[in-house]
Amino acid sequence: GVYDKGENDKRISGRVVYQQRLAAQDDRRGVFAYCGNSSVWSFLVTDAPMDDLNSVEVCSNLYFLVSPALEDNYDLTSVPASEWIFLLNGKEEPGSNFLLFCT
Repeated sequence: GVYDKGENDKRISGRVVYQQRLAAQDDRRGVFAYCGNSSVWSFLVTDAPMDDLNSVEVCSNLYFLVSPALEDNYDLTSVPASEWIFLLNGKEEPGSNFLLFCT
C-alpha cells in the first residue's frame, strides 16, 4: 500500500507516524510508527483515530512487522528489507518478501 505522514505531522517518540493512504478516519488502516521504549519501527493495523494513537499501542506486541533495534534512526526507509521481522502465528519470521521505498 501507499503510506503518508500522519495528519498534523503526528509524531510518536520524536518520529513521524506514517498511515495508510485513502483510509477513512474510522477505518482500520496500516500504520508505521517508532517505539522509543524498544528503539524499533513497528507496523500495526488500527482503527484508533490518529490523534489517539500513542506509544502504548505502538510499543505493544500487537504489531505485524518490526525492525531491528535502531536508536538513532529517524528514517524507516533506511532499514534494510532483510532486517524486518514478521510476526506470524505468534512466531517471528524474517521479512524476506518485504519492500519499502520512498518516492
